Amino acid sequence: MDYNVPDLVLKQRHRLEPDLEKNGDTWEDLLHFIDWATHSGVASIHPSGSKEADWGQEIVFWGETDGLDGLKAVEHLLNTKPGLTLVISGGNYSQDIDNIGALDMFTQLQKVLLEKGWDPKTIKQRVIIDSMSIHTGHQRRILGTLLTSLAPRHIWVVLPKYHIPRFLMTVGLPMHEKGFRPTIVPWAFGEWDKHHAKKGPADYPHQNFTYEELLALPPTTSRHKGKQDCGELDKVIRYAGQGEALTFRQAREWLKI
Repeated sequence: MDYNVPDLVLKQRHRLEPDLEKNGDTWEDLLHFIDWATHSGVASIHPSGSKEADWGQEIVFWGETDGLDGLKAVEHLLNTKPGLTLVISGGNYSQDIDNIGALDMFTQLQKVLLEKGWDPKTIKQRVIIDSMSIHTGHQRRILGTLLTSLAPRHIWVVLPKYHIPRFLMTVGLPMHEKGFRPTIVPWAFGEWDKHHAKKGPADYPHQNFTYEELLALPPTTSRHKGKQDCGELDKVIRYAGQGEALTFRQAREWLKI
């Protein structure tokens, strides 16, 4: 089977496969999941026939790690499906990493929706804000529990292309453990050759990593003290081995992909 994944991922097989096998995964499990997770779910969006959906049954999750590129996708979903509940996550207020936090994301979205004629009360009624989660491990505990409790039928996940696989495999763990399996639609944005606005080699301030490099390269010392860039695949394989994320095989079986 041919998989639509970046060439740089394929070049990592020799160093990633041994750790994959320790987790009970195969190289094909990894390729299959990455192919599925990094494509936009726009084709699956159909307008709702009703202005009122069952409470909490259709959710779009929105997270950002690089600007506000997901804003248009979120606006489209909210306009297309009037009963959708939006969950925004990102608590970057205690870290000097230049990311945009959930409260700022909401402020920008609210500005756009008000300009389009939305009622202010309606906007606030349809949004849940998590500004507490600082990293994906926090999101596993907070969002995994929240989503399992709400038990929505559908969840659209709007995230940058390089980060969405690790997010799904991390936040999906508590849902998997509770036997809860919603229909999850990844909405990955950005292109593989897009350069991240802030992430780059510590010794080269004018050189930034591409989304492909952030996904596939080994962890690299960040410009931000105590942080590492790249290594998205390495991190999720390590976390899966520690029981803090799904393995690729578990994710495939859980999502039936």
